[in-house]
Amino acid sequence: MTINRGIVDNMDELHEIFKHLDAVSLAVASCVSRRWHQAAMEDNLWEMVCTKHWPASGISIVRLRSVVNVLGGFRRLYVQWVHPFLRHAIASSPCSETDLKKDNGFWSENQVQLSMSLFAIEYYGRLGS
Repeated sequence: MTINRGIVDNMDELHEIFKHLDAVSLAVASCVSRRWHQAAMEDNLWEMVCTKHWPASGISIVRLRSVVNVLGGFRRLYVQWVHPFLRHAIASSPCSETDLKKDNGFWSENQVQLSMSLFAIEYYGRLGS
């Protein structure tokens, strides 16, 4: 591992650390330096962030990955649909964010499909303009 003024600078070590971060922390880490930005933009990290909400959904990750990659990647999916959906779910829920976390934050299959449908509609809508 290369330590440069106390900052991890090796891409493998960055990836190993970044894969344990939530979306906000990953976005903040991307602002540290160009190297950290490059490491934080890896789509497989954003795939981990997105799919941690979907284990109970029954959606095949392989099928999901092929669709998301065509539509711009997991980072784009998170920024445009997952994050706003989570924010709305927390804001409109009668229970607290703590209660939602107790349920592991898992999405139903319908919620995943809705998110993917909106993502695809937005993508194809931009093709026409």
